[in-house]
Amino acid sequence: MFLVAVSTHDEFPRWTGVVGVLVASILLSMLYLGVHWVTDLAAGGVLAIGVVVADRIASRGDRAR
Repeated sequence: MFLVAVSTHDEFPRWTGVVGVLVASILLSMLYLGVHWVTDLAAGGVLAIGVVVADRIASRGDRAR
């Protein structure tokens, strides 16, 4: 959610902070309730960043054609 908010910051600048607080509260609640470990959340963040990087690399190839 936060990566989408950051990528659309130019169109919706107010929502970036709101979504950031929402994501932080979800992460903290999952840790507090013991639903996930810190490594689970870190791996999810790394996976999300990897997907964004792969999407940007793929979209560069589309623009070059």
